[in-house]
Amino acid sequence: MAGTRPGFQHGRSIWTGPYASDEAEVTAVMDVERFHPLTHDDTLVRIVCQKKKCKGKRFNLVTPFAGKAFCFTDYMRGLRRLPLADAHVVWWDNSNDPVFQRKLLRTLKDNFDSYMLVEDKNRQHTVETTTEYAKISYRCHRIYKTLHEHMTCPDIPLTVNIEDDVEVPAGTWERLTGVLDTYPEVGTVVGSCRSRRLKDRTAHVPIAFTFERSQSIGGDGEVNVRDRRLVQEKTFGLDAIGAAHMGCWFTRTNLIRRIGMNFGVDGVFGQDLCWGYQLNLAGHKFVIDWSVKTEHYYQHNGEKLSA
Repeated sequence: MAGTRPGFQHGRSIWTGPYASDEAEVTAVMDVERFHPLTHDDTLVRIVCQKKKCKGKRFNLVTPFAGKAFCFTDYMRGLRRLPLADAHVVWWDNSNDPVFQRKLLRTLKDNFDSYMLVEDKNRQHTVETTTEYAKISYRCHRIYKTLHEHMTCPDIPLTVNIEDDVEVPAGTWERLTGVLDTYPEVGTVVGSCRSRRLKDRTAHVPIAFTFERSQSIGGDGEVNVRDRRLVQEKTFGLDAIGAAHMGCWFTRTNLIRRIGMNFGVDGVFGQDLCWGYQLNLAGHKFVIDWSVKTEHYYQHNGEKLSA
């Protein structure tokens, strides 16, 4: 039929056991926020350099780095598949490594004409250094909140977040911006990215979820998210889902400033999951394009692997 847009399906949930939602881990996240304020100290964050030419740029390109030099070449290989001349780049360096920071500075100056580099001297928390996922979750929240609410150019229409251990495939830009151009109701679209959490899972599963909520009638009308369920992975196609990762994440900038980057909403913890949850509550769609399959790198026993 003329004028019909290709559709996307609502993601079908599968239950494969708890994933960052068991009571002990939620309690641990709350404890990090309540009893460990120095998990993130704003006084240890400063802008190292910036060269802002935001006018005419099509997207903010945001990446927080934790010094993962072992996959920086892979990350950059993926980045070069994007239209970098149209990017204003905001990089956050939490490596605590002067050699790695010099590499970031050199890469920015050699490849971009609009950029900012932020130094964060807080202790880093990554899957390579700890299995205390609550601390990783809280640190990610504080970093992403500062980056996306205060350091990107708000007038640039699109914000793209690529994590430092992710390589995006060819065609990522065309596929994901195509979804946003075709569906104005979509606020965020992501590629497919698999988990690498090694403590409680050996199989790599896609980081994509739906939510089930409960709400009391009468009283204070309390709302709680009772469950998060993994979405069944597909070879290709689009699914409307509840939330996903921020490894390859394309979002309309005005929605970020309007909704904010929050933490601990209706029992949902984790920066990436809170964003998707609140985006849906605000009446926008969160979509995953299964055909955009990223590489998600990590180290285990000194070996570089990919999920």
